Amino acid sequence: MNDQEYKQWVAALTTLTSAQLNDVSNRIKILSFASTKEFNGKADFGVRVSEAICNVFRKLGVESPNPNTLRKSAAYVSAKAKFDDLAAFFEKASQQRLVQDRLLTIAVENLYYEIVQWGIPVSSHTVLNQIHRLPSVLNRSFPGYSQSGLLAKVVKYEAGQRD
Repeated sequence: MNDQEYKQWVAALTTLTSAQLNDVSNRIKILSFASTKEFNGKADFGVRVSEAICNVFRKLGVESPNPNTLRKSAAYVSAKAKFDDLAAFFEKASQQRLVQDRLLTIAVENLYYEIVQWGIPVSSHTVLNQIHRLPSVLNRSFPGYSQSGLLAKVVKYEAGQRD
């Protein structure tokens, strides 16, 4: 935002009602508490996993916490030890982060359906407890793709189908 836009926003504040000002104030408070911390390495992959889980659950219409709340759970803490191996698997599949994230989403969705088939109630915590199964889920869904280096092609093919 440049200086002129900022001045326009500030000038517009004087025209707001007290209810609108209260709403703006609450929104600013919420945004100020939002996490802006940069993650890297194992923590970064854990953030990506929690976001993938929450996105898949939202897509499927299943109740789940937001990613920040999920990262504060005991299930997330116990899953942290598995993130290095998962990150290595997804880095081997593709060096592109967007491709890795899309593969991660596909894997989480397939894991969700697999857990449903087991007859176990599925929650974000259940998925986190079974997160180490993502490579095997992808290998079952796309046999031989990982070993041959073709797993990233799944994402590229799917993207072409949506266009």
